[in-house]
Parts: sequence; C-alpha cells; structure tokens
Amino acid sequence: MSDKIQTVDVEKIMEEIRKNIEARGVSEEVLGFNEVDSDTEIRNGIPVDEMIYDENDLNQYIRYARAAHNIPYYEPIQGGKLKVFVKRVMRKLMAFQMQPLRERQNHFNYNSIQCIRQLAVHMAELEDALIQKEEIIEELQTRIEAIENK
Repeated sequence: MSDKIQTVDVEKIMEEIRKNIEARGVSEEVLGFNEVDSDTEIRNGIPVDEMIYDENDLNQYIRYARAAHNIPYYEPIQGGKLKVFVKRVMRKLMAFQMQPLRERQNHFNYNSIQCIRQLAVHMAELEDALIQKEEIIEELQTRIEAIENK
C-alpha cells in the first residue's frame, strides 16, 4: 500500500500557479468595494450610480410586475406529438413538487409587488410633505425679511 502513495510537491504546484497569475497580469492588490462593478451593473451594463429616478419608469415597472407576478403552472406545450406527450407526462409526474413551489413563488412575488407599491405611495406622500414644508419655509423667510426690514 505504501508504494501506491504519491508524493505531491506543493511548492512546485504553487510556483506554477504564481507563473500563470503573473502571465495573465493579475496583481495582488485588494480592490475596494467601490472599485468593483456589482452584478447588476455587469448584467445590465448600466452603472447604478448613473441611474436617475424617474417616476414614470417606476410606475411602468410596477405595472409590469403586477401583471407578471402570477406564474401559471399549466401553459400550452409546443412541439411534435411525442414531445408534447412526454412533456405532459413529466409535468404531471412533477406536479406534486412543482405546484407548492409555484404557489410559494407567486405568494412571494405578490408580497414583493405590494411592498414596492407601498414604498412608491410612501415616496409620493413624502414628496408632498416636502413641498408643503418648503412652502412654509419660504413663507417664514419672507416674514423674517419683512421683520428685519422694519
């Protein structure tokens, strides 16, 4: 049994790894969080920092999400007769596991949409309150200026 054990030269392997890293030009500097693109930025190609709030976009996304939050289990199956038959059989065999998952996902989607809608309404209320407060501040500033000018 002892003659089957191979010795591994860890230093040789590490040296090969270091050479590969050096050949690729990768440095050992640790990047900060603000220097690395997020997954969202990489997937969409749009830096999040450059995103601008647009109420119309928000409402459009909310309408789309509300319309698409329910995932139906039964959808028409396309293809040849054999392919359709096999897919229907598989769907029926997997229904006991997939339907509860679908129901939980639909429930989560619905609650997420409700949260987003609540946040949008809250933002609108806060915006209205901010406008009212700005009007009060302007009125108070004109009163202060009038008192100072007397």
